[in-house]
Amino acid sequence: IVEELNTPLELYPNPATDNLLIEVDEKLVGEQLTIVDLNGRNVMQLTPSAVRSSFDVSHINSGIYFLKSPFFNDVVRLVIQ
Repeated sequence: IVEELNTPLELYPNPATDNLLIEVDEKLVGEQLTIVDLNGRNVMQLTPSAVRSSFDVSHINSGIYFLKSPFFNDVVRLVIQ
C-alpha cells in the first residue's frame, strides 16, 4: 500500500543552475523522484539518500520542469536556468 503524501519536499534554489538541493520527508528517503519536461518526458531520476540531498542539474537544458513521485499527488514546478 502506497501512502500518498501532500508534496512532502522542498527544492532550492528554484530557479536552479548547477545544483539542486532537495529536502524530503523521511518517508521519501531512498524513493525515486522524477524530473519531467513540459511534454511529460522523463529528464532525470533522483533518489534522495538523506532528508537533505544535492543533485547536479547542470546538464539539463534551461526551461520549466516538474518533479513528481508516486508518493504524492501534486507535482512541484522546477525552473532550470
